[in-house]
Amino acid sequence: MDEFLNSLTPQFFDAMVIAAILIGGALAAVRLYRDFTRPLPPESVESTAQSATSGASDAERFKQALEEDSTI
Repeated sequence: MDEFLNSLTPQFFDAMVIAAILIGGALAAVRLYRDFTRPLPPESVESTAQSATSGASDAERFKQALEEDSTI
């Protein structure tokens, strides 16, 4: 037991911190890669038809969406 406690040096804890950072960075990179390469969900038929038939600009549609949200 005494030998085990003597092996817990500051260098050991530095190595543990570096290992945790590297593992976390690798997991974050994998997650970002999966998020950016996943297929996007299909647009709803209603929103596609509405945007195709209406000549409203993005700003007008945004304003309309804000008005709809304010009534909730």
